[in-house]
Amino acid sequence: MDEEKIKNLVKVWYEKAKHERDKFSQFVYLWFCFNAWLAYRTGKDIDRHMLNDLKRKDPAGSDITDEYDRAFCSDSFKQRIQDLQSLCPIYDSRGKKAPVNINNMTDFPNVCEAIYRIRCNLFHGGKTPDENRDTRLVRVAGSILGKWVGNLVSSW
Repeated sequence: MDEEKIKNLVKVWYEKAKHERDKFSQFVYLWFCFNAWLAYRTGKDIDRHMLNDLKRKDPAGSDITDEYDRAFCSDSFKQRIQDLQSLCPIYDSRGKKAPVNINNMTDFPNVCEAIYRIRCNLFHGGKTPDENRDTRLVRVAGSILGKWVGNLVSSW
């Protein structure tokens, strides 16, 4: 898919996310945006490989990391990161991977890993809207993705 088609796809899902009231659905739509653009920018098909490139701040995804850095200038975004950090450790609902901890406010690799872990737990049956902690994790991760993806979309 060419760049304009991917951008349009991301914009459509982002608009849907902005109007979604359910935080779980909103998170899923934001993940669609994030994942589609990350796949396009890295040229990778496997989420883990895309995420590893992102965590290393690979130049292929520089627009993604630039928009994270721009979001990080906002006190409200920093508060969202602190909120996510306060919910750590984030466990693998399948019990196969080590817990994710965010060590400090500038721990970009583990912020990425935490959001991805929340996504994996949700997509693989490890999150429920009936659990307060699950709802908080999805809400906070969604608000981080919302600002991050929103910055990306507005940069186009």
